[in-house]
Amino acid sequence: MNLLEHKELTNNINHVFDKKYNKDRKFIEKIELHFTIRKQILKSQKKLSGTVKLPYGTRSRPNICILVDQKHKQEAKKLNLYYLELKTIKNIKTKKKTIKKLVKRFGKFAASESIIKEIPRYLGPALAKFGKFPSVLHYENNLEDQVYEIMKEAKIVFKKNLHTGILVGDVTLDRKLVHQNVRVAVLFFFSLIRKRFTMIKNIFIKRTMGNLAYLK
Repeated sequence: MNLLEHKELTNNINHVFDKKYNKDRKFIEKIELHFTIRKQILKSQKKLSGTVKLPYGTRSRPNICILVDQKHKQEAKKLNLYYLELKTIKNIKTKKKTIKKLVKRFGKFAASESIIKEIPRYLGPALAKFGKFPSVLHYENNLEDQVYEIMKEAKIVFKKNLHTGILVGDVTLDRKLVHQNVRVAVLFFFSLIRKRFTMIKNIFIKRTMGNLAYLK
């Protein structure tokens, strides 16, 4: 589709970044890619979902909570990542408001492989509800590299709703990186709907507090 032509896509991304279209904010705004489909597609497929790995991480600073054992605790400290130890996780098990705030605060969760099997007992239902069940962190790989790879993942999910959005970057990232993320995400979406382009109502990019830039 012509919405992915380099010049057209570049113009839309510039619109999201340019200060003449957007006010300066006191926080780092996210950049999201949104999809809206028509009803017919969910009549034939009750659930439409898939996970795509983007070329680049979507945040200048990882918005991730690490559920750690002792080894990963030391690495998380060095990287200045937010982490929770198992004893803390056990203590908040019955505190529904605390868990809800935690789940809403972080876009991603990851857990050390030695404790991953214990997470469902304490946080499983809340994380599963929001589609944020932790990725597994292995010991043979560098923690920083694993976190960066996790931050590339984006999940497109349509259930009963006809609209969904994914994170593709923030306003501190290079525009070219966001351009590549958007391109890969849109192509993955096309494959998800089996290239039935007439089923697409609209696709647009937006920053947290900015105007929409329609790709379709």
